[in-house]
Amino acid sequence: MDTNRETQNVTLEDLENEGVNNVKKITKKIYDIWIEFGLDLNRKNERAKVMWNHVQNLMKEIFEEEYTCYEDYKERIVTYSKKIKELCSVLEITPNEHDCSLIKKEELLRKELDTLTKIKNKRLTTYQELKSVELSYCRVLNLQEHQLPSNTEVPSEKDISELDHHIKMLKDEKERCQRKFSLARKELTTILEVTEYSPESSLERDILSGKDTPSLTTETFKVLEEVICKAQKRKAELEAKKKSLIEKLTVLWQRLKVDESKKAQFLSKHVDCRLSTIQSIEQELERCEATKRANIGSFISNLRIELVQLWDKCYVSQSERDLFHYFSSTDLSDESLEAHEAEVEKWKNHCAKVEHILKKIEKRKQLWDLMIVFENKANDPNRFKNRKGNLLKEERERKKLQKDLPALENNIFKDIEELEAAEDGFSFLYYGEDFSKEN
Repeated sequence: MDTNRETQNVTLEDLENEGVNNVKKITKKIYDIWIEFGLDLNRKNERAKVMWNHVQNLMKEIFEEEYTCYEDYKERIVTYSKKIKELCSVLEITPNEHDCSLIKKEELLRKELDTLTKIKNKRLTTYQELKSVELSYCRVLNLQEHQLPSNTEVPSEKDISELDHHIKMLKDEKERCQRKFSLARKELTTILEVTEYSPESSLERDILSGKDTPSLTTETFKVLEEVICKAQKRKAELEAKKKSLIEKLTVLWQRLKVDESKKAQFLSKHVDCRLSTIQSIEQELERCEATKRANIGSFISNLRIELVQLWDKCYVSQSERDLFHYFSSTDLSDESLEAHEAEVEKWKNHCAKVEHILKKIEKRKQLWDLMIVFENKANDPNRFKNRKGNLLKEERERKKLQKDLPALENNIFKDIEELEAAEDGFSFLYYGEDFSKEN
């Protein structure tokens, strides 16, 4: 290190000596020219002063230029250091230490500042690009954006990482909402297709248009759910209406004795619940209604026959039968027909409710009839003639009947009691009386 300094000093002295010698040589030549000119001493001194002033001014200018350059380097170093310190602070980076010459230090600081500026710009650019992506998701989902601390000038790597994570979360949420929206769109489309209903609201039209997905906000899905619920309700209403129409049509077909193949053919063409299907069923129902009105007399007559069969089966008393005054009426109106249909339906339901009791009562009647046969045979004076082993067999059967009949009656009483307890206000009548009193 010391050797290098000595070498540098010698070199500068050599340069200085060489420069001084050259100046002296040139000065001597100038002096010789002045002698040749024949200048006197005063004029020589004047010219010499001008010459040496010029040389001094030149050296002074050189010094000032070098000093200015020196000050510039120092100023740039101070400026660079200040900016580097500020950038390192906002970027959360430790600044480098530079123990070197002035020019080298300026160069290193300048490069460091350039590097830090690029890092800052890259972070800002990356953050703005991510914010743009985030904003597009937040607008669609109506969610809050990721916020930096209020005093943050440049986002840190952690801030960028958190923003990137937030974007991935938003992306997943958007994809989930889009899948949910697609399923809702498919469901709504299917409902409208199978019902032939037209979209009523602008939202329904937007959903079915296949255009860009609207805002996937909670409010949107709430409205969408209401739209689908309404569509499902309308579909259910159509299904219920169709079921009701088919039930009415089935009754009319039965009244009109429509061929089974024709009924099956009609039903096979009306399996859905589209508006056009409902309209077609209504048209068929109206046609059958017209036919029914044209044949209402025979319908009422057939219903009366069916009603008598039900009354007989349910052991209905004459006084209770007489309560249905339409039975003896000559009125052949729709009102009378509907009254007969309602009465038939009422007794069908009653018959279904007490069917298990009616079967046992019928069984009891059969046993009683058989018991009477055995009693008659027992009282027949000719019963011992040519009977061989039949007497013993008949006696065994008669004793079995005497045992089974009370058990069956008790069973019937129990069933009636249980039914009346289960059905509030219901009374099982046998020809208008309590069954136990009649027996």
